[in-house]
Amino acid sequence: MRKVMILLSVALLAFLAFPATQASAQTVNVTFVVNTSTNLDTLGEDGFVEIRGAVNGQTGAVLPGGKIIDWNSSSDLELANIGGDYWSGTFEFNVGDTLNYKFWTGFDSDNGTFPDNGWEGPFNPSNGIDTDTRTVIVGQSDTTLPLQFYHPNVGGAKVDQLFRPFEDKPDTVAIYFRVNMGGVTEQAKFDPMVNGPVGVRGDDVASGKTLDWGTTKVLLTRETDSVNDGSFWSGVAYIPK
Repeated sequence: MRKVMILLSVALLAFLAFPATQASAQTVNVTFVVNTSTNLDTLGEDGFVEIRGAVNGQTGAVLPGGKIIDWNSSSDLELANIGGDYWSGTFEFNVGDTLNYKFWTGFDSDNGTFPDNGWEGPFNPSNGIDTDTRTVIVGQSDTTLPLQFYHPNVGGAKVDQLFRPFEDKPDTVAIYFRVNMGGVTEQAKFDPMVNGPVGVRGDDVASGKTLDWGTTKVLLTRETDSVNDGSFWSGVAYIPK
């Protein structure tokens, strides 16, 4: 009888332990990386970037790791600056979760960037879901999502979730240039209505003749919707591989 009781106890312990193992296997880590060089405000490395949204249609949801996701400042999926305009964060989700989200940028958790108080604009449908948000359907294993660029809300224009501020060309490397002319404009050294254009010059050998020190071959375009009455100018140089 004692042997039977021991065997039953072992079997019961094994049965109780099994569901716990199964439950832990149903959560995965998802890493998000966003580039905010397309932000229309002066967001520095000491700025604030986080994910705001809903999971499975539920706002204020508590994720497996204890983080909260919501469409307001109670969301605490904050991303860390990993150098320059790049921000990253890794968060735990349940397998099969559907996440609707946007990146929110600010100077802190309450004061958002220009022009729409930190909010991104609308997006085209993705992952078979027709909303104006970014979407993720969580898979079976840990994953790092493709790089995403911040999409400022200008006139409600929609873009694809994985849009780029440049063209992908197989035979070149795209270098995205961006400069804030607000300082020299304020000092009356530059008037965008009179002066310009703004361009990029550089070494012709290192750039594969894309740039030149004597001639402006790459012109930047004024971002008229950027902060301080259009203080930013941007453009792309395509360097041969």
